[in-house]
Amino acid sequence: MKAAGYLMLLVLLMSCNRLQRVTPAELKPLVGRWRPVATQQTTNGDTTWNASTASAAADLFVRYDGVLLEGKGLQLCCAPPALRLNGTLIPIEPRDEVPVNPACASIRCLNCPAWSIALSGDEFVVTYCDGGRTRYARVR
Repeated sequence: MKAAGYLMLLVLLMSCNRLQRVTPAELKPLVGRWRPVATQQTTNGDTTWNASTASAAADLFVRYDGVLLEGKGLQLCCAPPALRLNGTLIPIEPRDEVPVNPACASIRCLNCPAWSIALSGDEFVVTYCDGGRTRYARVR
């Protein structure tokens, strides 16, 4: 009887682990690798988009749980604790270990509660807390 209880507990724990890897529905369209294609610049009141010449090292990877990683798969320095995706606030709750980025130790981050992301198909525009904007395209 006791062995059956342990077996049932083991099955329950294993199924919980599988549930943890499920991506929240509102986050699914954002999961994947993204490359910066343009940055918004404002000069003398004129706003323009300038093409980016960024390499794969500048890619942004959105993991299944919303964790933001940089191009090499390490934690993104100064990432916010939440994303506002098309107006919906999504808290970022890591469900797996986040690979430590040693470069983050030497960076001073501003407090930023959430990035605002306007997603449309395979492109999105992120508005950072300081007002800067970058356009990203999905990497296939």
